[in-house]
Amino acid sequence: MPRSDVYGQSIDLPNLLDVPDVEALSTAIEQSISHGVLRFASASARAAAVPSPVDGMFSTLADNKRLYRYNGTTSQWVAVVPEFRFGAFTVSGSGLDQYTANVTFSSAMSSTPYVFVNLATSSGASSRWIPRVPSASPTGFSVLVQSSVDGATANWSAVPLWYFAVAA
Repeated sequence: MPRSDVYGQSIDLPNLLDVPDVEALSTAIEQSISHGVLRFASASARAAAVPSPVDGMFSTLADNKRLYRYNGTTSQWVAVVPEFRFGAFTVSGSGLDQYTANVTFSSAMSSTPYVFVNLATSSGASSRWIPRVPSASPTGFSVLVQSSVDGATANWSAVPLWYFAVAA
């Protein structure tokens, strides 16, 4: 009968008297490797599961998405675990001097992200165009593509724009 690990990470470990089972043992090893950083819903859940942490233990909390390291006295915040979204969309139109669009993420982010947009081509007339992100929210962003030359217009057919969003 498998037993649970002592840190509450849902890893089933074999007992000494269990019938040998290589598959169960390999599953326990795989689960242990994936849990190199202990994961908890909150600091109180961590304190309940690990009443006596040891120096150097790492944990991450789902409620604030932060990584912590126990220093022998207290768990200190090490880093924020960032969220990422990325993708592409195309711009089409004729006689444009600017283009605006709203992009919705596949799932909402936990906070307002920083969004970076790139015009995926820089040849010909499109090299004069600059993409900007005037506003962003946890669910998406708006993009403005504008010419760097006054009075310039363009005829675009499926010109790709790539985006990368990161939130902490």
